[in-house]
Amino acid sequence: MTNQSCLKTVCSVSELAQSLELSRGRFYQLIERGPFPPPIYDLKTKRPYYTLELQQICHEVRSTNIGYDGRPILFYTPRRKKEISESPSFSAEKRKKAASNPQYQELADALANIGIQSLSPQQIQDALNVLFPGQKVETLDHGLVIRQLFRHFKTRV
Repeated sequence: MTNQSCLKTVCSVSELAQSLELSRGRFYQLIERGPFPPPIYDLKTKRPYYTLELQQICHEVRSTNIGYDGRPILFYTPRRKKEISESPSFSAEKRKKAASNPQYQELADALANIGIQSLSPQQIQDALNVLFPGQKVETLDHGLVIRQLFRHFKTRV
């Protein structure tokens, strides 16, 4: 929860809901049921807002678990942001493979764009050895290599 000293003179419903660590929809539900006071509406714009006093009441409700209507209310603890794990993620592994062999990664990306997904560098290397035995792939036309690889993997699926 945010510190009450950071409250504004006037804030929107969305801002208050965020500072209370609630979704805007859930906050509106709790307003209808009574634990939180309803907002004040600007007569010109008809937009809801909360004054400093109402914000303080809402934060007090959240911290004491006693609603504006006097009834007790229980809040679930908010979900924590997902922490970065020490084990590399799938995308990190893909980047590592790409850095180790950019030629095969470029071919894998091109094939992924035309519908052949999840190819390992080893699969691409094996296919190139079958399709172009004894030839350096760098000397061949890139479009030809992609086309032949596409046909090779499409017939195997």
